[in-house]
Amino acid sequence: MESPSTIETLIETTEAYAKTSFQLAKIQIQGIVTTILSRLIIRMVLVCVLLFFILLFNIGFALWLGEIIGKNYFGFFILAGFYLVLGLVVHLFLKDQIRNSVTNFIVNLHR
Repeated sequence: MESPSTIETLIETTEAYAKTSFQLAKIQIQGIVTTILSRLIIRMVLVCVLLFFILLFNIGFALWLGEIIGKNYFGFFILAGFYLVLGLVVHLFLKDQIRNSVTNFIVNLHR
């Protein structure tokens, strides 16, 4: 039979190992979460900048198109019709591909 000091040492070593393993797991999870959040924030900023560009470009294009036609609001109507047709095409033919791309992006985000 082992002495009480050896058993106490074993218990203390096991407790220290468990605490260290828990701390390591916390640090690894923090690293993964930090990486995911930083990538998402960068992409969100890029998407916002791209959306502002698209918005301003479309306003300018609609005004230019309306000036060519003769009435400014016709340019906006034509552009709205174009986006309606584009949205229908995307919805009817590309929604599954977009869903798969978004799913793959989310799954591969932490790599």
